[in-house]
Amino acid sequence: MRIQTCCTQYQPTAVSCSFSESCASNTHSVVQTPPFIIKKIGDSVSSEIRCSHNVPNYDRILWYKQDEHRALHFLGYLNVMFPNPEDNVKGKISFNGDGRKHSNLSISTVSVNDSAVYFCAASQSPTHFVTLVLLEACNQSRAATGLC
Repeated sequence: MRIQTCCTQYQPTAVSCSFSESCASNTHSVVQTPPFIIKKIGDSVSSEIRCSHNVPNYDRILWYKQDEHRALHFLGYLNVMFPNPEDNVKGKISFNGDGRKHSNLSISTVSVNDSAVYFCAASQSPTHFVTLVLLEACNQSRAATGLC
């Protein structure tokens, strides 16, 4: 079974590559290695798919899987050092690292369905959204208790 990897840089400048080891925009880059992995059914991929970037202020690495029908599936993301896998891949797919610089993807007990192209992307967390959510929670608390 062959697992291929690729990368994209996500916001503000979209840059993508197809079946290569690096993508670049000016002096910033997202690099994913290795270009492919061959595994037997039942083996695991333990932190062998690596993604790194040098984009200032980017603190999130997103992971995607492209299946044999070329459909792209979001697997989840690593926000700084906190992994956030999608519910449908929990226990099967995991990632670790530091979203400000690098992440590793692991796949437990590979099956034919895991044969795909895996993509990573670097992104900046939407801190304004978090701030708005916190302000709304504070406003609700103040309305109810007079405190925030």
